[in-house]
Amino acid sequence: MSIPASNTAPPVIMTFTILRDGTIREYPSEDQQWENAALDRSAERALYDVGKVEPLPAAYERDKAESSFGSN
Repeated sequence: MSIPASNTAPPVIMTFTILRDGTIREYPSEDQQWENAALDRSAERALYDVGKVEPLPAAYERDKAESSFGSN
């Protein structure tokens, strides 16, 4: 038995900050609050679960990088 896919969820885009050591800090903005609280929590949980990525390259001149991920 297969579960039908739902195509009714709105796109989710989460913007976050990567610190020099690779630590992820997410800062949801007003426009990142979707009408579905489950989507909010799911996107935040994904960032929390990752927690840290590779450090920023030494040649990168800033102490942090802004990034985003999303689904549609």
